[in-house]
Amino acid sequence: MAGRGASDKWLNDSGADTHSCGNIEWFQEYTEHVGQVWSKVASNSFMCSSGVGAVKVKALVDSKGKDILLTNVEYVPGCANLFSENVLLKKGFKVTKEGTQPIAYYKDGKQYLEARCENGLQVMRFIPYVNHAMTALQRVPEWHERLGHICWDFIKKTAEKGDAYGLEDMKMSDSGRCETCIKAKSIKLSY
Repeated sequence: MAGRGASDKWLNDSGADTHSCGNIEWFQEYTEHVGQVWSKVASNSFMCSSGVGAVKVKALVDSKGKDILLTNVEYVPGCANLFSENVLLKKGFKVTKEGTQPIAYYKDGKQYLEARCENGLQVMRFIPYVNHAMTALQRVPEWHERLGHICWDFIKKTAEKGDAYGLEDMKMSDSGRCETCIKAKSIKLSY
């Protein structure tokens, strides 16, 4: 499934040792890998992970939603979204799979997650939260560039007032000179 492209579904994978996601917009936190990280998949081929982070989803159990944060999720561009059953089993969860009944994950007698069979695949009952304005960048220079070289002070004031989501941990000491701004705003002297 890993090579068939990303969708909005999370597939339960009893053979995977990590969660993986093919959609960068779903990550609430993200750290890019230094170099390439390769993982072997069931077809004896390899897929390359670009980074790791956390993805927030709404898990549906008996049609009731509960927010959960999947941590240590590998970002594999274009990959199917794979939910590792082994990760949950290592954390002490128990799984029940009985005929046509939904697949259920329990811990301490309480059901936490659920999956259903669709077209021969076990699909987790997750709804992703799309994070359009990805806030993994927490330094003023990166926001300055990403927002079209706006004034440094404006970014700092926005973070201080709490006017934008995701700027709470902004490092205010990061400011200074932007070579692009210096070159673009310089005035040429006449002869």
